[in-house]
Amino acid sequence: MRATLTQGKQSVAGALYLTNRRLMFYAAKGEARWLTVPFEEVKSAGVYASPRGHIGVPQAGGPALFVETTKGEHIWLNFDRKEQDVWLPEVRERVKMAAASVEDED
Repeated sequence: MRATLTQGKQSVAGALYLTNRRLMFYAAKGEARWLTVPFEEVKSAGVYASPRGHIGVPQAGGPALFVETTKGEHIWLNFDRKEQDVWLPEVRERVKMAAASVEDED
């Protein structure tokens, strides 16, 4: 899925992948090309208006898939809204499956 990773004032175009174990973003440009988030490290996920980092009045951008990790990292991924609505339940289901797998190992 074509997507844009938004971090502060910077946006990076690339591709988003969903596997059974992780969410992965591949940047089309730059030195750090891969962002990989294992589902066992996802604290929460949702679709929200993405923040836009401008000086002055805070503004919100269009809807984006938001992922918060257990380390407190915030990841904003913009892509087709209809696809976001399909991906969100898939991401949440995989997070639940990863959590259950970790509990089974304990």
